[in-house]
Amino acid sequence: MRPFVISITIIIAGLVAYSSVFTVDETELAIVTSFGKLEKVISEPGFYLKKPGFISNIDRFDKRMQQLNTQTIQLLLNDKKPIIAGCFVIWNIKDPVLYYQSLETGENARQKLSDMVNSQLGIVFSDYDISQIINTDPRKVKLDEIESRITGAANKSASERYGIEVKHIGIVRLAYPAVVMKSVYERMETEREMEAEQIRAEGREDAGKIIAEANRTSAKIKAEADKQALVIRGEAEKETLKIYADAYSRDPEYFEFSRSLEMYEKLINRDSTLILSTKSELMRHLFRDAQKQNQDDE
Repeated sequence: MRPFVISITIIIAGLVAYSSVFTVDETELAIVTSFGKLEKVISEPGFYLKKPGFISNIDRFDKRMQQLNTQTIQLLLNDKKPIIAGCFVIWNIKDPVLYYQSLETGENARQKLSDMVNSQLGIVFSDYDISQIINTDPRKVKLDEIESRITGAANKSASERYGIEVKHIGIVRLAYPAVVMKSVYERMETEREMEAEQIRAEGREDAGKIIAEANRTSAKIKAEADKQALVIRGEAEKETLKIYADAYSRDPEYFEFSRSLEMYEKLINRDSTLILSTKSELMRHLFRDAQKQNQDDE
């Protein structure tokens, strides 16, 4: 009988010891409660002791960054146009005690956080027009500003109410309800046409500048060429006169004869008929030998 009692005692002691030891993983937060009353919060990994059996209870929560994808909802914008939006939320537990007391479970946390974020989506999006949400001009799109506002508002509310820190909220889906698709496409088409016309106008302006510059350059080159041509022509004429002067000074009679031949070439061809006096200077060289012969005969 005595060995049996000892065995039972050892077993009971072992069960008590086993139920008084627990471990905490490095990814977890542990909250220890006794009959619903908070005893301690453990955030470091390791082995820990607690009250044996059902006296103490351990609730474990993930302390890592977590991602939540909210349900897609339809919102009304400032210009009274509806839009469908969905987002993701990056969050973690900031205050384990408040988190446990207000939410108790991770499922409750995700549901409450999703509702809160969707509420902030409606509030923030109502301050913007459709052209600030979806636009062909990236400078007019305000999505970064919207995400920043939603993140700030959701983090403040979640931190105060649930002990949750919201790190970032990002828009993952934007769509139009079928009722506004046509008007949106028409607006985008108009914007594209305006952009194309602006590009064409800039092209025409650039083309005009290029043509004007080309004309100026051409006129400048032509003026310079004309100037050089005049200079060259002047030098040539100067040289010609010099040659003529030298020729005349060496043999005046031959010079006059040569000049007369040039004149004949310009005035007389196969069909030319000239009536000139025998005393004309033009006839002087043609009849010079005949006149000389007549003088000899006399």
